[in-house]
Amino acid sequence: MIGLACVTVAPEDRNRLMAAAAAAPALELIVDLESRRIQAGRVSCSLTISERARQSPLTGEWDTTGLLLARYEDVERHASALPYISGL
Repeated sequence: MIGLACVTVAPEDRNRLMAAAAAAPALELIVDLESRRIQAGRVSCSLTISERARQSPLTGEWDTTGLLLARYEDVERHASALPYISGL
């Protein structure tokens, strides 16, 4: 994960956010995952994001490579059961 939250907004909210950004290109866009809101200046709207994607940066469990390495014995056990890995 590179620190970008993949969120969606309603089409009308997207248009309002884009208009705010076009009017002020240096405007800061704030994505608040805890409250599930996006704010751009005076424009604020709700956002949609999967719960797992929302929780990852909030809990610090976004390092998928680190998570795999921390439980590598589980990875090896599952991999050995896959026919295209084990050759069965």
